[in-house]
Amino acid sequence: MQRYYSRRSQANALPFKDDPRLRTRISELVHMTAIQLRTRWNRGVDYAYEVVGIQARRELGIDIDIYLSSNRPMEHWITYCKIEELLDVITLLYDIIKEEKESIAETYISMVETIFREQNAAYFIDEDGGIHDQVDEEFADNISRTLDMIGHDPRYTAVSAHLSDALNALAPSDPKWRTAVRGAFDACECLFRLMFSGTNQLKASALSDKLSPVLNRHYGSGEPLRAATSSLKAFAALIDGAHNYRHAKASEEEDHMPEELGVLYFSAFLSFLRWLVHFDRLSRTAAQEVST
Repeated sequence: MQRYYSRRSQANALPFKDDPRLRTRISELVHMTAIQLRTRWNRGVDYAYEVVGIQARRELGIDIDIYLSSNRPMEHWITYCKIEELLDVITLLYDIIKEEKESIAETYISMVETIFREQNAAYFIDEDGGIHDQVDEEFADNISRTLDMIGHDPRYTAVSAHLSDALNALAPSDPKWRTAVRGAFDACECLFRLMFSGTNQLKASALSDKLSPVLNRHYGSGEPLRAATSSLKAFAALIDGAHNYRHAKASEEEDHMPEELGVLYFSAFLSFLRWLVHFDRLSRTAAQEVST
């Protein structure tokens, strides 16, 4: 279990595009790397920073005033630069290190990866030092909307726990899509069982039996009901499809699911989860009105 409170609290949050702690840790890594380069070049640490500054200007068109801070020449720039520039310089520094020593470059990649993961950054670094977005904006927005809708409602504590497991499986460097989809499915099943006591599993047949009357009452007739009914059928088909991965044989236990399928299933389950939350809240509101 993660020992630091701030990192535990970030685990259920949408990955950050930018964060002061992220920048501080990158600044420390850059300084440590500059010291390593100084040792290999047998020159002062200022020379290492100067090389980075020259390369940044030449390769990226970025001006880094490395003399703003005497002890940590790039610290001020890293604190206030655009995040896109910082990510580019992380890659540039990898290229400089790799020219000197492969093993140092590998350690550098590992440390950047650790910083991104522990600070819940919305990026990952590949083996060649390139920085990539962890998820696209639409995918991230889907996650954000779901988390906002569940919020801190005690009723959804168990649902949130399953969703947390799903999000934790989406490590930028090695996303486990099958585990993530399973977690999203479990979140839906948990809520479905909460809504309809006595229901043991989320199956297509149970979904139709329990939700069809809810849709009829809520949407009445006409186009809204027809659209909702078609959506219910899509939800049932999604459940049937997911069972292929949830109940695989032992020999197939390795966590492998094509990314495009993982994104499709995961996103769809989150959307249907919000749909279930909507009806659950309507039902609770109606029950409260009757009791009063």
